[in-house]
Amino acid sequence: MRFKLQLKVLSLFILLITKFTLKAQDKRVLDSLTNIIEHTSDNDLKIETLLKRSDVYPLALSERAEQDILQAEKIALADSNYKRLAEVYNFYGYLLRALGNNQKAITVFGKSRAAAITGDRVTLKGHAEQNMGTTYASLAKNDSALYWLDEAYRTYSSVENTKTQFFLNVVASKGLLYNNIGKYDLAIIEFDKAIALYGSDTENRILSGIYGNKGNALNLMHKHEEAIDNYIKALKINEKYKDSARIMYNLNNIGLLFSNLNDYQTAKKYHLRALTIAKRLGYDERNPYYNMNLAQDYKGLQRIDSAYINFKKALEIAATVDNDSWRAVTYRNYGNFLLTQKDYKAAEEYLTKALKIFEGIQNITEIASVKSSLASIKIENNKPGEAQTLLNSVDSLKGVGYLRPMTTAIANQVAIEYDSIIGNKDSLLVNYKRQLTLLDSLYNQNEKMAVLKAEANYQIERQELLHQIEVQKSKQKRITTLVFAIVLAGIAIIILIVMVLKRRQAKLLHTAQLEQLEQEHLLNLANTLSQAEQDERKNIAHKLHDEVGNLLSIAQLNVSQLATSGGIQETGQLAKLQATSRVLGEITESIRTISHSLMPIALEKFGLKPALQDLVNLLNTSDDIHVEVIIDGIEDTALWPTQLPLTIYRMVNEVLNNILKHAKAGNILLQIIELENAVTVYIEDDGIGYIDTANTKNGRGLVMLKNSIEYCKGMIEISKAPNGGTFVFAEIPTHID
Repeated sequence: MRFKLQLKVLSLFILLITKFTLKAQDKRVLDSLTNIIEHTSDNDLKIETLLKRSDVYPLALSERAEQDILQAEKIALADSNYKRLAEVYNFYGYLLRALGNNQKAITVFGKSRAAAITGDRVTLKGHAEQNMGTTYASLAKNDSALYWLDEAYRTYSSVENTKTQFFLNVVASKGLLYNNIGKYDLAIIEFDKAIALYGSDTENRILSGIYGNKGNALNLMHKHEEAIDNYIKALKINEKYKDSARIMYNLNNIGLLFSNLNDYQTAKKYHLRALTIAKRLGYDERNPYYNMNLAQDYKGLQRIDSAYINFKKALEIAATVDNDSWRAVTYRNYGNFLLTQKDYKAAEEYLTKALKIFEGIQNITEIASVKSSLASIKIENNKPGEAQTLLNSVDSLKGVGYLRPMTTAIANQVAIEYDSIIGNKDSLLVNYKRQLTLLDSLYNQNEKMAVLKAEANYQIERQELLHQIEVQKSKQKRITTLVFAIVLAGIAIIILIVMVLKRRQAKLLHTAQLEQLEQEHLLNLANTLSQAEQDERKNIAHKLHDEVGNLLSIAQLNVSQLATSGGIQETGQLAKLQATSRVLGEITESIRTISHSLMPIALEKFGLKPALQDLVNLLNTSDDIHVEVIIDGIEDTALWPTQLPLTIYRMVNEVLNNILKHAKAGNILLQIIELENAVTVYIEDDGIGYIDTANTKNGRGLVMLKNSIEYCKGMIEISKAPNGGTFVFAEIPTHID
């Protein structure tokens, strides 16, 4: 009896978890699938439905998904249904991989392949082999990954009706693998195969990813003209589908390209746009690249403090993610940054960590790059023997795999430094010649590619134009004999259509003019009212501050002098005067506060940026809270709309006051970035978090804040931050047509 009661309680608990974990739509689908499973006697249909239901469960309910898969496996084994058995094991492998159990997933995919072979299911065999390849790649077992991807390629070759679709998946996976291990020339070959199989004239999200990865390979090979072409193709496709995550990825890659060209100002613009999207989507807490790339830009711009801040953030993220390649690149870039700051001990520590990971995943070009940097540290630490060993190792790697031109250039430069120290003139001359030849070839290669590309585009356009002319001539000959037969009827129809269209056009034009006049009237009225409100606020603020405030100060001074003059001997009267003096002081302070809220004096006298700095400095005088501020731009707001600086100031003031009153925060980050035609404000705290209730939504200060920003044609978003606090993000245009 007690056991049955416990079982009921457990079932109720699981039911509650399911209810709150599943979305309403998923719950309806689950109910429908459960109904089929419970009432069908067709085992094949039952297996298929169990697999569908396992796929609906979110990862939080993975145990339920696993139960469905194991039940489907039991039925398939009993019926010797090897087709369904192969599908069951594929589903099981996907689940294990999502849970991070890649080693067990490989074993299960192997079972799927065996079942597919027994049941003579060629396509399912290819699925299993492809899944084994991609899973081995995630474990950085590159040889095994390539072996199974090649096996899948051969398997799909025998299935004519599904050849293109599955070839595309396998070829793209091989290209991405070659990219990750630094074999960029081989990666480009695979990406071109995938594009040819899919059709370069299509606009598909999968194809956008291939263009982006191909652009990465070309960028790292310093083929910038071709790289930017592929990035733009990918960006156009993703903008068509409004895919924010992929747009963020494309912007980040374009920023890297400009960084490689040493145009750090342009690179920073693209990386800031990518980071803004990443913050909105929560990617910045799962991928160190966005902060790390921005740090590289700040380093190039000699803004070292900002570079340190972003590198530290990237290192924190890299320590939490389960991706060795990301972690190694973060260590490498931070180590190279420390090397430029002459912090050789810390630089060697991070570069050694990166080298260990790169050697584990067999990335030849990164191994050469890190060893070149370590050799430079050995030279600075007066260890020429160890430097020579590292440089010899880099030379030996040149014949093993593809090295990026910039990696070779860095290695040559370190070798030149080494030869200069030890006085080896012959070797120094050889390395100088080698370096000059490499740099000259890089320049000529880029220039040559640009010329060839322009010539190719010209030839293509010329051929298309000639073809269009021929087609037009042919059409003209075919329709000439028909023209005279229909000309009279055509003229009559055209006259009628023109009359109708003109009348309709005149009506539409009249309506449009009325609407435009009405909109202009409303806009002028709104601007006039807003300006009048600001003027009245300013007038009231000055009167309160300069007139009423001064009179109260004089009154308080007189009362204080009377209280301290000794002319009043009675204790009761003296106490009343002292109390009156305190009340006058409090009234004076209230008048100043009201005056400041109506029109901040610092904003009017000194401008937006100093006023914000004063506001932050005032908060930082407290020991209970610290505000970190990053402001880029906003020095000159003369061309902004009149009310915009005051709106931004009041927004920051309102949000900071709310944090102080309600958030129980210890740290606040305030970041204001001026873009080309807009300004973004990002405020984040580490407090108790934003509580989404009717009171918080309809609070007077929050409503006024949203209305002010919407009046300026801007947008504002308030939500929980990934760290548990609250973030506020606003973007407001600085130029409105």
